[in-house]
Amino acid sequence: MQRELALARSTPKTIVSKSKLMAELETVRRKGYATAEEEQYLGVRALSAPIFDATRSLRAAVSLNGSLDEPAWRDPQALVELIDEAAADISKRARFG
Repeated sequence: MQRELALARSTPKTIVSKSKLMAELETVRRKGYATAEEEQYLGVRALSAPIFDATRSLRAAVSLNGSLDEPAWRDPQALVELIDEAAADISKRARFG
């Protein structure tokens, strides 16, 4: 019998259901980046993009975090583009890809 691991709740928005977490991970894979709004800390939003090596294996991630009140969050698509560019640049400079 397989036992389900308990996920710790940090805020009311923390994903604690394994099925919801798996669905969220699939969304992240499809979109190519991750977002989190108040999942770890109230009032904080995060945006992350993966860093891959030359074989397209995940090596790390770059993340942008800040207060929900920051004006930069008004244009989320611009931030997605910036974080994607940063991840690609890090991969290139680190000779990962």
